[in-house]
Amino acid sequence: MSHDILAGSTARTWRHNRCITASLLATSVIVLAGCRNDCSEGQGAYSANNGAFPGCEDGSGSGDSSGANPSEPMNPCGNGALDPGEDCDGTLLGDKTCTRADSKYTGGELSCTDSCTLDTSQCTWCGDGITNGNESCESNDLAGQDCVSQGFAGGTLKCSADCTAFDASSCVSAVCSNGVRETGEQCDCGQSMICTVAQLGGAMLDCTSLQAPAGGNYSGGLLKCDSMSCTYDVSACEYCGDGVPNGGEACDDGNMMNTDMCTSACELPVCGDTFVQAGEQCDDGNLEKGDGCDDGCKHEYVMFVTAGEHPADFGKGGEGIAGADKICAAAAGSAGLLGTYLAWVSSDGKDAKDRLPAGKPLVRRDGATIVANSSDLVEGDTTMLMNKINVSEAKGSVTGYAWTGTSKTGTSTGVNCVGWTYNMDDEGGNVGSPGLADKKWTSITPPVNDAGKGLCNATNHLYCFRQLEP
Repeated sequence: MSHDILAGSTARTWRHNRCITASLLATSVIVLAGCRNDCSEGQGAYSANNGAFPGCEDGSGSGDSSGANPSEPMNPCGNGALDPGEDCDGTLLGDKTCTRADSKYTGGELSCTDSCTLDTSQCTWCGDGITNGNESCESNDLAGQDCVSQGFAGGTLKCSADCTAFDASSCVSAVCSNGVRETGEQCDCGQSMICTVAQLGGAMLDCTSLQAPAGGNYSGGLLKCDSMSCTYDVSACEYCGDGVPNGGEACDDGNMMNTDMCTSACELPVCGDTFVQAGEQCDDGNLEKGDGCDDGCKHEYVMFVTAGEHPADFGKGGEGIAGADKICAAAAGSAGLLGTYLAWVSSDGKDAKDRLPAGKPLVRRDGATIVANSSDLVEGDTTMLMNKINVSEAKGSVTGYAWTGTSKTGTSTGVNCVGWTYNMDDEGGNVGSPGLADKKWTSITPPVNDAGKGLCNATNHLYCFRQLEP
């Protein structure tokens, strides 16, 4: 039971389990029934202070017997009212909804957490896979709709990017076969077997403006229009890879492989088409000789003399023969030669003849044959080359001398500038002459006027040859 108390008097009431004493400023207040007006039973007395109730005055300053600290501010969340700092309180959400809380939401149920903040876990949005709220559809949920239900003859119905409407761009017009190409139709030729370019949407009647399944465009044929779906009928179109030789095709084996008996361009394989096919060892796309792949697409074993001269240690800091090999590999690479190239040099215990491509003919860069068999290079006193080794990797003519350290039989002479690691004039290195075709091509004593060419401080060319392919 409650009753009025006159203004100016003192009222005591219970609030949050505490009895509060305050001077009344209004004309009247309501005292709750059951609240003691003497703050007895260990609760102490509350006194007013600027309209607040700071604490219980029981003489000890310890507050009430409940153990609560009255100096701490009370949390209003949960009191059923929207207080400052709160987004919501219980069922009170103000004017907020899912769509007003965040523009990405399309609907759903907004609620309030125990801490008086908005709970959007039950809100919905475009892209969640479920058609709800103000959505018409989702990409995987068309709400039971299709092109037919939207008034079209067929096709594929889609959902717009914002989920608010259907996308009928892939639906086929309900008036297909009226002879007029309309929105959603690839073509419409009516009931005619022959179409105009306009009825085909600008596509060429011979199919050549359309892309074929194997890549590229169709090579020919007759483009038609399906009178039921108003889509292209390419059954009579032709393309390389359809398994039927037609048009200007020399062959068509139904695949895009280039290493079988019909290339991906539907042409018969030939040497020089860049594809290594059955019976070919190589194919560099040309029929030139002297580049490592001959005009029959077989390996060529090219031998050349370097255009440049090199010191006796080959500028490789003591690498010896390995340094010379690197010079040959670089020269061959600069000329685009196929294969791996080695230097014709010997040192103690290492004979140049042992590295030759056994049984293979050797040719120059200009295609001229040097020897029919690599062993013919070193037949001793009877050695006679078919053509001199005086053509460089760049097909230029070379004179002078070449470091070899190799005898007329292809073995080491022992004169090799300390294993091709030394470049002073107190040691010598055996040389050969690119301008000669007899045994002196690999071992010669330079004449007096060129005597310095046999000393290790000189620079000379190098012979290089292709290593045997595995």
